[in-house]
Amino acid sequence: MSTLKVAFQKPTNKICTPVEIRTLKVTGKPTKFAKGTALWDTGATRTAINQKVASGLGLKPVDKTVARTANGDLTTYVYVVDVLLPGGIKIPNLSVSGVPLGDLVALIGMDII
Repeated sequence: MSTLKVAFQKPTNKICTPVEIRTLKVTGKPTKFAKGTALWDTGATRTAINQKVASGLGLKPVDKTVARTANGDLTTYVYVVDVLLPGGIKIPNLSVSGVPLGDLVALIGMDII
């Protein structure tokens, strides 16, 4: 099992790390990716990616689901991606929801934590 260790210079109320979201490998097609910042959320059951990232990578939804957020229920598409975290940690073939996340690329939920 891999371990991610993050050091902070002062107390913080949020944990953010770099993240890379990759499309799954398809024979004869190059892998696409998006890099940016992920917020770690212990209150999130499932990891989510920014819907703008999903669209930009040309991801095709595999399902629909209802995400329960602090602002109410939200119907979202489900995608399958590879998630890469610092320290060479790779979570392959992960089902993620596509949601609006502002400037974040991903929100890391308990399925990874």
